[in-house]
Amino acid sequence: MEKQVTLITIVDEQNQKSIELRDLLLDLAELGEKIECKVYARGENSEVEQAIQADKYPIVALLNEKGQYSGVKFHGVPGGHELNSFILALYNLGGQGQAITSEQLEVIKTLDKPTNIKICVSLSCHLCPDVVVSAQRIAIENEYVEAEMIDLANFKAIKDEYKIMSVPAIIINDEKVYFGAKKLDEILSLLKD
Repeated sequence: MEKQVTLITIVDEQNQKSIELRDLLLDLAELGEKIECKVYARGENSEVEQAIQADKYPIVALLNEKGQYSGVKFHGVPGGHELNSFILALYNLGGQGQAITSEQLEVIKTLDKPTNIKICVSLSCHLCPDVVVSAQRIAIENEYVEAEMIDLANFKAIKDEYKIMSVPAIIINDEKVYFGAKKLDEILSLLKD
């Protein structure tokens, strides 16, 4: 970690997973001086909740070194295969980051409309982390893009609303749903359409 990363979690005391997430993040923040964790009770700080668009719990949002929302959120407790994508999100935001080509970066920078990407996962899915990491990498590089990892085990309403039968599932702007493993270039192609 070269730059400061701040983890913001809004804790819903009625949600056991929200409490679990808080505890994990506090432990993680103790591992290094470049990671800070800020914990708020649900409803305690509406300005922060609005800034990170907190609408589902559990939630953790990543802020960059300037304290700005990076567009990266996790709704669920990163565990199983998703622990890797969480660690990579920290690395991509606060470290050198995973290599992307100049062509990929150029395409990412051309995205000029607010775009929300929900990546629905299960913690046991071995294909899901690549999709999460790629979408979040795009969000880190483009202020218009937000990428949310959603552990479907905690969000039956989303599963039912979008008729999700398999993961990974990518929901773009709450309208278009795509299934299956996708690399960064494939996600960019979906976003350009």
